[in-house]
Amino acid sequence: MQMIEANGTQLAYERYGKHGGPAVLLVMGLGAQLTYWSPEFISALTDSGREVIAFDNRDVGLSEKWSGRRAPNAIRQMLRRSLGRKTGAPYSLEDMAHDTIGLIDALELGSVDLVGVSLGGMISQFVCAMAPEKVRSFTGIMTTTGNPRHPKPKLKIMSSMVFRRTRAQDSDAAIESTMRAYAAISTPGEDLTTNGTLE
Repeated sequence: MQMIEANGTQLAYERYGKHGGPAVLLVMGLGAQLTYWSPEFISALTDSGREVIAFDNRDVGLSEKWSGRRAPNAIRQMLRRSLGRKTGAPYSLEDMAHDTIGLIDALELGSVDLVGVSLGGMISQFVCAMAPEKVRSFTGIMTTTGNPRHPKPKLKIMSSMVFRRTRAQDSDAAIESTMRAYAAISTPGEDLTTNGTLE
């Protein structure tokens, strides 16, 4: 794992494949480390001659933490947002997009093929709007534009991801909670114990 300063924030990142090849920058979702990217997915990209960069967003994994600031309650934030009120979050998607742009600049990548999953897809859309010259292409995976007219997740999904999240007292409870959440959003029939991310 390597560290670099981007937008004034220390970000942990990994590089895979041949340096100097067309760069693919992977932007992970809420609370998920760069290790959530499937090794098979990364290998498929590097085998095609691309360089792949994955990183931990701020406040995640080994990247810089915003110490002294407690994470806002997710349910309360969603309710405030639905009422058109400010969420009071310590930073925004735009700030995280600046981190991503800063990483592109710090690594001297020029322009990248941007792949964002979930929250990472939202961050990536800001990157596309704010610095289009740094993006050759954008692929969004299970993400949204935030348009309130778009369909909402089913209650079963929301409950597994937010409402029933276990306050894990130990690693076994944390693993079980994570497995339940990923089973709810995974492709039917997918074996989560052998996909390279949750073993």
